[in-house]
Amino acid sequence: MFICLFQCWEIEPAARPTFAALRAELSNRFPDSLQATQAYREDDPEKLNLEEGDKITVIDGRPDHFFWKGQNQRTFEVGLFPRSSASPLRRRLVDDISRPLRNSMVDI
Repeated sequence: MFICLFQCWEIEPAARPTFAALRAELSNRFPDSLQATQAYREDDPEKLNLEEGDKITVIDGRPDHFFWKGQNQRTFEVGLFPRSSASPLRRRLVDDISRPLRNSMVDI
């Protein structure tokens, strides 16, 4: 559900979103933060170089993608990094684990 700011100004209180709905919406809007668990270096200018312990703000990342886009909070550089090289700064959620690829669990 997407909550529009104008919904918060509705004349009828019942038409306004609840605080729980606002909290849920805002928590989905703020970028995740990760911490690099290992160094990552590439000569590719699109890649984000990391040192172990660097904090990364995720700009674009989905569980089914190997590379995520983020900003290194130490260097402020933006680029792609392998999701496997970082860990969330929160407890793990179901969405942190990708679904199996189609036909990857087929017996041979």
